[in-house]
Amino acid sequence: MSTVTTTTPAVPRFARRMQGVSNELASILALSAGSGLISFAGGLPDPRTFPVAVLEELSGALLRDDPAVALQYTPTPGLPGLREAFRDRLEQTDGHRPAWEELMVTSGTIDAISLLARALVDPGDVVAMESPTYLGAIDAFRGVEGEVRGVPLDEEGIDVAAFEQLCRTAPPKLLYTVPDHQNPTGITMSEERRRRLLDLCREHGVVV
Repeated sequence: MSTVTTTTPAVPRFARRMQGVSNELASILALSAGSGLISFAGGLPDPRTFPVAVLEELSGALLRDDPAVALQYTPTPGLPGLREAFRDRLEQTDGHRPAWEELMVTSGTIDAISLLARALVDPGDVVAMESPTYLGAIDAFRGVEGEVRGVPLDEEGIDVAAFEQLCRTAPPKLLYTVPDHQNPTGITMSEERRRRLLDLCREHGVVV
């Protein structure tokens, strides 16, 4: 006589909000890992364009001259010198110098969007975004139980009439948009379209 014993794997139970959450972006990027494959899925740069020599020189100089800055924990908003450089850059390119509290350095797009999602979106809040859009943003907002609603695009960017209709029927708390070189279409929103969109967001209290 044989006895069959079943055991429950010693794994943590995920929080309710994480159960059933998928990661389409990671799945797509995993497919691009095959050797000899030229993938357009993740917008990955050609490794031959990496400025290895320049970065090697800069990192070596930083380690020699200021190892505490290179290796120590940094302030949450980012290194003061780096933030100041970004403030200078934004003043040159956009004509606006952000205040210190308006600028935070993150480790990348996903980090920035995830921080915003956790700070602004409650479970059930409607989040409007262009359709199609960046898969990482969809995952981030769904990860905090936001209700993602897609708004169609045309050759000038997001369809303002469709967005206005959404504001009247299911008012979004937040609009996620990529006005320059939209991901994945490459569309750049016209100035007129941007102004109309901002006016609508002000009227309905939507965070952009």
